[in-house]
Amino acid sequence: MQIEKKVIHLIKAQLWTIKKALLTLCIHSCSLSLLCITLMVSLQLSAKNSKQEIIIVSDSRSPASAIDLATQSLYSIQEQLKDNLTFNEVFSTHRRAWRVLIARPNICIYNKVKNADRERFSIYTKYPLVVFPPNRLITFDSPNLSYNVSLTKLVKEQKLKVGVVAGRSYGNKLDEEIDELQPYLIILPGYLSAQRLRRMFIQEKLDAIIEYSAVFLADTNLDIPSERLSFHQLDTATEFVSGYIACSKSAVGENAINLFNKVLQTEENQKNLIKMNQKEFPKTEHKAIEEAFNKHHNHGKP
Repeated sequence: MQIEKKVIHLIKAQLWTIKKALLTLCIHSCSLSLLCITLMVSLQLSAKNSKQEIIIVSDSRSPASAIDLATQSLYSIQEQLKDNLTFNEVFSTHRRAWRVLIARPNICIYNKVKNADRERFSIYTKYPLVVFPPNRLITFDSPNLSYNVSLTKLVKEQKLKVGVVAGRSYGNKLDEEIDELQPYLIILPGYLSAQRLRRMFIQEKLDAIIEYSAVFLADTNLDIPSERLSFHQLDTATEFVSGYIACSKSAVGENAINLFNKVLQTEENQKNLIKMNQKEFPKTEHKAIEEAFNKHHNHGKP
């Protein structure tokens, strides 16, 4: 009898794995086929205790030993909601993740910049998971380049080949500048495009890339002496960038956001997220990170 139970449990686990794999294919095709609809209903019905299922569409597929800051932060919040929601995770590209969120009622994505255009078709948490010092322009062997630089001047006047990720938000002002400079930039689309850009950069196929300094320095696949690198402040990227959870604009999505907000607003989680964020950056950034978090939590308070 005990063996039969184990076999049944194993079969159920394998069926669940197959369903998740098929769901990932549906996410990537982003089509409302009969198979996809049937699969979504099946997954929802099989959720324990009829808890609502939230599908987290991630554009980060790091190995378990190198989970990025945003994913670590999300997992810590999800763990506190395991009695309220059922979470499943699939992987996609930046752009496809947004298309799926629009098409499905129970999709959430994370580490996303909040702006008015995106708020037309998604619901954001009130509080961020992560706050980052601004994106930096990262270059090789540029001792004579000033710390404060203009992206427009660098690509138009100095003809620097600068790489950016298609579909990524770098912050409102910098996004506008990038949009205007598209013909002058190297724009890389597709899955793992940020990692591919970093590899192109260290292979000296690019003069510079735009990236968070901590993200770049944490990439263990990049074998390059730090003294050869320089990090520059862009004149359109001087503010901290906050990464939020965004969910489908639906009843299911709104319920998930309300639950996320309830957890994120607690003082304990605020302190924990501050510590997790500070751990990824030099001590010189720690005070500013704490102030950035506190600003979000104190907004509107007397």
